[in-house]
Amino acid sequence: MRPSFNLLERAWIPVRWIDGRVETIGLGAALCEADRIATLECSTPLRQIAMLRFLLAVAHRADRLPSIDAAVERLNGTWPAKKFCQYLDTWAASFDLYDQDRPFLQTPWLGQHEKTATREHPLARITTEWSSGNSKLLMDHHHEAGAYVEPADEVVQVLLAHQQFCVGGLSKVFKDSAIGGPGMGFAHIWVTAPTLGRFLTLNQLQQSEAEYGLDLPAWECAPISAADLLITHLPFPGPASRYCHLSRSVLLLPDSNGDCRSLRWAEGIARSPNDAVLDPMEAQRRGKDDTWLSLRLSEERAIWRDSQCLVINATSHPPAVVRNAMQVLEESGDPSPITLGIGGLLADKAKLVLWRIEQITAPLQVLESVQLQGVLALGLDVAEQAGRGLFGACSDFARYLLRENGDADKTAVRGVVNGLPGTRHFWHQLDVAFPHFLQNLQSPEAINVAISEWGDAVRGALQSAWRESVRSTGHNRKSLMAAAKAESAYLRTKNGLDQKLGVST
Repeated sequence: MRPSFNLLERAWIPVRWIDGRVETIGLGAALCEADRIATLECSTPLRQIAMLRFLLAVAHRADRLPSIDAAVERLNGTWPAKKFCQYLDTWAASFDLYDQDRPFLQTPWLGQHEKTATREHPLARITTEWSSGNSKLLMDHHHEAGAYVEPADEVVQVLLAHQQFCVGGLSKVFKDSAIGGPGMGFAHIWVTAPTLGRFLTLNQLQQSEAEYGLDLPAWECAPISAADLLITHLPFPGPASRYCHLSRSVLLLPDSNGDCRSLRWAEGIARSPNDAVLDPMEAQRRGKDDTWLSLRLSEERAIWRDSQCLVINATSHPPAVVRNAMQVLEESGDPSPITLGIGGLLADKAKLVLWRIEQITAPLQVLESVQLQGVLALGLDVAEQAGRGLFGACSDFARYLLRENGDADKTAVRGVVNGLPGTRHFWHQLDVAFPHFLQNLQSPEAINVAISEWGDAVRGALQSAWRESVRSTGHNRKSLMAAAKAESAYLRTKNGLDQKLGVST
């Protein structure tokens, strides 16, 4: 007999209330009292993002917003707790993690099918933050074959994150391979807010009755069969179906206490892509060959360097949730700066590279004013130009370090450049300065001050990075001679920066 874990009543969602208390609560309390919750307190970025998307899926189904006016009314009015409570009561049977017939976000027939009934996998199979397969995590000593146990409240979060962020690749249960989850392949961008209720309102897209009728999350859909795994289904009809999707077939195997150490696993529902409809949290920029590229996380590149993707122009598509929130805030008369959460998972095929969450706060005017958007683009271009010039100067420095005439092997040069603090030091300095640049862009009248201060920051970072690179190699004759020969490249970069800022200001 499987135990019960009712997601509506049992505590599994970690939250921080607006009075500062941190508590773990059930889904019913989280949604019916969302106006009293400041934020979620999940232990990893992937759990945080998956949980936000799940709560948005429920919000889309519990209280459809037909228009911007309806969103403004909810934003400025009383939180519609009654609608959320009624919806959860209607679908209460679908929110039991270990239900015998319809376990939450799972596929119960895996326990009877001949291909899966006798195959058990450790919980590490779906636990992203544990070392398993190709992903070996620093300071984590879990092993895929280990019999590690997690309590039910943690398992729910693991399951949500896996269904959104599972990587594609070989599977060989019912098919040879499985595609990645709907959260893979881009940086997630959303609008943060002082309360969970306000977050749900700003990030919930408007839907017509017809759109609402098609946009069914996993718990409202008919149970899937083994035959469903073998075909490619239609594209996602809306946000709710995308935010809560059976990317993989999973059946948790709990013990009598409700703790879980193993599961059954197979491919899930594959949907054909719809290039015309992006994920609501996905931004795109126009590439060099005029193709549109999704904004992604990078090991070496902070997300603010691509913040031009957050404004609406011919070279970028900001996320639908950001455009939506801007309209709602504008209609509600709220001129406050807008803070964006940005995060997700970066993978190299089946290998997990990194996950993280960042925040960017910008005056709403920057996202709306063409003139201020142009200044933002100029500031980013100035920084990128200086970064490229610094890299070139460091490359010249490395060549002269290796050979006095500068004729050195490219691979060896790149190895020396990677060991210099130059570009890392440069971008780290600007990581600190960029939020102040954005904060200064509050009106067209502030443009000169913003550009002037940003220019000083870029110049200072460039000079400091060059000096640190030279200093890091010592004060011997070889190093000083190499620095003297390479300094012309550094000076060209510095003079080019001064000319660009001088013309622009």
